[in-house]
Amino acid sequence: MNRPVNIVALMRTPEAQEAFRKAVSRDSGNLQIMVMPLQLDLAALRALRGDIIVLDMDVTSPTEMRALGEFIADENSPPVVVTAAQLDVAAMRAIMRLGLPDVVPQPFDRGDLGMAMQAALARRRTGASYGKQGALVSFIGSSGGVGTTSLAVHGACAMARGKDASDLCLIDLCLQFGTAALLMDAEQNLSILDLLRDPGRLDGALLRGNMVRVKDRFDLLPAPAQVCSMELDPVSLAATLSVARSQYSTVFVDLPLLWSQWTYSVLQMSSAIVLVVELGVPSLKLARRQIDWLNREGLDQVPLIVVANRVESGLFKKQLSLADAAKALGRKVDHTIPNEPAFQLAADLGLPVGAASGGGSVEKKLGAMMKDILRYAQPAIANKGI
Repeated sequence: MNRPVNIVALMRTPEAQEAFRKAVSRDSGNLQIMVMPLQLDLAALRALRGDIIVLDMDVTSPTEMRALGEFIADENSPPVVVTAAQLDVAAMRAIMRLGLPDVVPQPFDRGDLGMAMQAALARRRTGASYGKQGALVSFIGSSGGVGTTSLAVHGACAMARGKDASDLCLIDLCLQFGTAALLMDAEQNLSILDLLRDPGRLDGALLRGNMVRVKDRFDLLPAPAQVCSMELDPVSLAATLSVARSQYSTVFVDLPLLWSQWTYSVLQMSSAIVLVVELGVPSLKLARRQIDWLNREGLDQVPLIVVANRVESGLFKKQLSLADAAKALGRKVDHTIPNEPAFQLAADLGLPVGAASGGGSVEKKLGAMMKDILRYAQPAIANKGI
């Protein structure tokens, strides 16, 4: 017979203590529950003895968050489930910086609380640790048709070539017209919407189970196969991306041409942003507008990499120069990708560009570009304390 699972819950108020007791079923599981008044100093946390610790956090308190971070940094600490009365995007970001995927809002939902504790217990049994957070790189375009998705997909293929594909994933958040799966002739059975329907159940195993392996290069969470609403819950999406970052060392996100609360939250938690442009007046003017918006909204702290796509060569090219582009953008172009026929051939065949005739050299260029992008992203992770 299995020994009981010991749950220790530290709640801020008597009302929260009683609500937790009611939400946790004692008759349907082998549980021993202790509900205590909140103490969040490091010494008190280390004195706790339980299989799962549930903490009612004030995520705006630097003292509490520092104590929590030091507590979970100890590999011998039990798994933690965080709950908070005020759980918004800013709160989720603070929790994600610590690498904590198990978060439950208040008032308590019995199902969500049970799922979070099950996931935390599974992590204890597998020996998984907190704090692992991969780089999150978001791809945006100056306008439609500049090849943002193509660069994200073929860049992922180039980066994962010869590596373990389980270490890289791409999430297509272009909900209505996402083409990442189509470019690789991959399945579109499940999408981010399937995960967000029941966010309380989400853990690393479920996330990986919803992924499609693309050409043995990387894992893909495709866009929905059917046209759908563009509305997503920012908090649930942030939690999903946090789980992805705990499972993969690199997470690419293909974002739509949409400014909304949820796209802003994705950009805000990104390790780097890749802005794809073309060397024409309309694209560059729209790109400048994007850059100004990022700066105005406080996203200038996230490293921005500008990539000029479909760059022509030769004496008779009909594009602006890189110097002209820099003047229009107010900053330099960081990388250029040539206008190679291999991209169209690869799209027609559903293959990585390197597998298409004449695409070997451009795949190498993409791989070098992705390595440089991650060099920008990794310091950003360290600076955020993630």
